[in-house]
Amino acid sequence: MVGVLVIVAGCLWPWTRTGGIVVASTALLVRFLLAVHGERVIFARVVVRWSVMIVMGGLLIAAWADRAKAGLSSPGRSFDAVPALVRSDAEPSIGGDRVEVSIDGHRWLMTLPRNTGGQPLTVGDRLVVSGSTVALTRRSAFDDSRHLAGRFRLRRIVSRRPPWLAFRFANGVRSTVLRSAAGFSREQRTLFAGFVLGDVRDARPELTDDFRASGLSHLVVVSGQNLAFLLAGLQPFLTRVGRRSRLVPTVLRLIVVVAFVFVARFEPSVLRAAVMASVIIGTRALGRPQSLVRILAVSVGVLLLVDPLLVRSVGFALSVGAVGGIAAFAERLAVRLHALGRLAGPVAITLAAQLGTAPVLLSAFDGVPVVSLPANLIALPLASPIMSWGVVAGIPAGLAGRAVSAIVQVPTRLLLTAVAGVAKWSARLPLGSFGLVDLTIAGSVLLGAGGWARLRSKREPPVKTKWSRRFVVLSVVGVALVPVLRTLTPWSDNPHGPAARRTALAPSVDAVGWSGLPFARRIDVLVVSHGASASVVLRRLRAANIVAIDAVIVVSGGRPQKALLGALHHRVGIGLVISPPSVGAPPGVAWKRARPGLVMATPLVAVHIDDVSGNRVVARVEFRPPLIAR
Repeated sequence: MVGVLVIVAGCLWPWTRTGGIVVASTALLVRFLLAVHGERVIFARVVVRWSVMIVMGGLLIAAWADRAKAGLSSPGRSFDAVPALVRSDAEPSIGGDRVEVSIDGHRWLMTLPRNTGGQPLTVGDRLVVSGSTVALTRRSAFDDSRHLAGRFRLRRIVSRRPPWLAFRFANGVRSTVLRSAAGFSREQRTLFAGFVLGDVRDARPELTDDFRASGLSHLVVVSGQNLAFLLAGLQPFLTRVGRRSRLVPTVLRLIVVVAFVFVARFEPSVLRAAVMASVIIGTRALGRPQSLVRILAVSVGVLLLVDPLLVRSVGFALSVGAVGGIAAFAERLAVRLHALGRLAGPVAITLAAQLGTAPVLLSAFDGVPVVSLPANLIALPLASPIMSWGVVAGIPAGLAGRAVSAIVQVPTRLLLTAVAGVAKWSARLPLGSFGLVDLTIAGSVLLGAGGWARLRSKREPPVKTKWSRRFVVLSVVGVALVPVLRTLTPWSDNPHGPAARRTALAPSVDAVGWSGLPFARRIDVLVVSHGASASVVLRRLRAANIVAIDAVIVVSGGRPQKALLGALHHRVGIGLVISPPSVGAPPGVAWKRARPGLVMATPLVAVHIDDVSGNRVVARVEFRPPLIAR
């Protein structure tokens, strides 16, 4: 445990000195607590000895991580007929299909025009390309974790050759599994690819937001659960093979793990699961099984030593946090929650995983959704058969053809519809999320209530002890209501209450005029311009409890704004859209072409279109008296 903390501290050092110092100090504290546990030691000796070792080890790892960081920077160059290896599947983006390619020892982001024809690029394709490289305008932690040095501006593809055998096998497995979902709807097909392969490239923004808001986004990320189902499905065959030799099943399991990594595209969570599975298989084959905490520590340490940039991956941090939380808290929570009966185990595992991932969710996202616990309790039993049946039946059904797969995958379609429904309705509940302040209050209240109940149970008879337990339950309910009450507070200078006439709901998106109750608000006019992000807008609408939009004015934009309108109509509903012809309106929504002199009025707002030039609209918004809510 101390060793892996030192490795994490060293990997964090090139990006955040404070984070590295905090983790290194935690490692020293853990080592001291382990030293004094059960015996008396000299404090100064332990502190000095381990301080020197932690600092030296941390500096060595930091130097290695700094070298990895330096490898991300590369000067702009021009290439003519240079070999390139495709490292990711083609993903639709603005201006074409985006892929990651390895050129000259660095990884670059390359955009392909959509009108090139032919089959889309897949992982392992070998190209010969001409173009030039430029640096990324804005680097993010995701770019660092993907080893992206910059962008490759493609001039032309000179030639294309098929992938090597391992990648060809992985691509064949993926395409066969996806063929078994040919008769699914687009939403079902996207979810099926996410559950089985972790591929959510085709997910609509509203679907992604539903799963993120309900705390179910981990279901569409391939991890150890998928690998466990795969190994469990092969267990009868491995058992028969193992009757003659113990070595053969071990080798076959490791081959399955390697094949799984190739099929799942070397994602950080997949690498964590694969290394942990390999360690478990190896230790059991040697007759020396280890605890889950130690296996996790060894796996994380090995992965960070091989690739220090994994410390910048949010997916890797969530995966490690979830497993660490289950290893540290699940068993103890199950004992404490024994009154729940058969639900004690699932509730304990879900709570433990939420505790483990809470620090990452607080720092990278909006916090921990309150609805995530009940949503996971409902969705997990539905998702498990999808993962197991999708792997076991997906390949035979894909090989047999569409007619057979339509029959074989009927249970999968029903389960996918059910999980999507759970995510959709959970995301619409105005329960909010636990932020840092909420979790601090929750921890203080629960610790105080638990301590008080424990003292009462020792001093009072059993009849009064029941009231102590009820007090703890009421404390838990009260804590859960904290973010709910926060979502019902009035807006101030942000979209959480009624203050300004015109509020910046998100970058390039303004809300003008609103009405309704705190948990069900309407927006009179939403003004959308170029640069609006569908995922950001949906998240802010959800946080503000918006349930309807009377009119949307698109003053600038193109294809991204058209996708945003579709997401808004799916999430909250739109009464009217005023936009240029290139943007239009979603099916079933009233549309008016933006033209000079057009006036649109609501009880609170009047919109005047002054000028239209191509895809740009000059609109003037005025408030109509009286300025009171309906």
